[in-house]
Amino acid sequence: MYKNPLSEDLDFIIKKLEKDIYKLKNENIFITGGTGFFGKWFLETLLYANEKLDLNIHIGILSRNPERFKKLYPHLNDEKFITFYKGDIRDFKFPEEKFSYIIHGASASAEGWFRGDSQISRFNIITDGTKRILDFAKNSKIKKFLYMSSGKVYGTHPIFYDKIPENYCGNLCLDDPNAALSIGKKSAEFLTLQYSKEYNFNVAIARGFAFVGPYLQLNLHYAIGNFIRDAINNKSIIIKGDGTPIRSYLYAADAIIWFLKILLNSKNMRIYNVGSEKDYTIKEIAEIVSKSVSPKVDIIIKKSKIDDNVDKYIPSVEKIKSELNVDEYTDIYTLIMKTIRFYKERG
Repeated sequence: MYKNPLSEDLDFIIKKLEKDIYKLKNENIFITGGTGFFGKWFLETLLYANEKLDLNIHIGILSRNPERFKKLYPHLNDEKFITFYKGDIRDFKFPEEKFSYIIHGASASAEGWFRGDSQISRFNIITDGTKRILDFAKNSKIKKFLYMSSGKVYGTHPIFYDKIPENYCGNLCLDDPNAALSIGKKSAEFLTLQYSKEYNFNVAIARGFAFVGPYLQLNLHYAIGNFIRDAINNKSIIIKGDGTPIRSYLYAADAIIWFLKILLNSKNMRIYNVGSEKDYTIKEIAEIVSKSVSPKVDIIIKKSKIDDNVDKYIPSVEKIKSELNVDEYTDIYTLIMKTIRFYKERG
């Protein structure tokens, strides 16, 4: 009999959502990006809510390769509650079914970013894909459209902010290596807000920062993912830079609570940062990961610091905490341990 390794986290999510989760009873939700990191967490959460609370939530998932996903994650292929729609976010055929909520999390794939896909291709996937799903939303009489944007819309972290607030307009550079993501996401936010105004449906925007948890891909460009991968395999942790950049990480289960609170409770056209305010240097993160495995692994720092510039990427989350009554529930030590345990158990 299948025992869900995330059951403790899923119980916690349901508990924190309290009565809000019942707003989804007998509703249909359409999710793009539903086979990615957060897509899997949404599926885990909604299927678990169906099982424990008998909510009868039906989920539509847009995927370029649904058959591959079903083979890799058979426990997330519940045909009673999940319908897969094969297609590309830029030109998918609109489903005939009606949906009450849409969560738009599709973007240029993490693998594509890692491979070095062209900036034009990345930008088009983000903007054309968002326009396509918004065209679907405007004719669906939905209750809420949630766009999962990125903290990258701010560009580089300004020196005059300790933590970036939502009202900071950003510092975007056209020649930045992440320009396709930052400008593409900003353009997609513009489309989302304008569609809401012109076609009269409710939207919300979640600007995600950095996250850790089960289902995080460990072989891409995410530093903490690479650290966890190497530690699990008893290899030295390699810091490619000097270890001084400052980052923060929100646990995936905490983030799902925040995303669903935004979907279900936010006012129209609200924008929220989603991430952690508790910051650490990359070196400190590596040290925590190293101490989380036995025996402890070595840490190798490839570069020495050559200037006084501060590389920082930290959100202010005061707004979402005060308006939607959420918090950071999982500390850095626990979220790293939970992620390590998940991957060790999977083998």
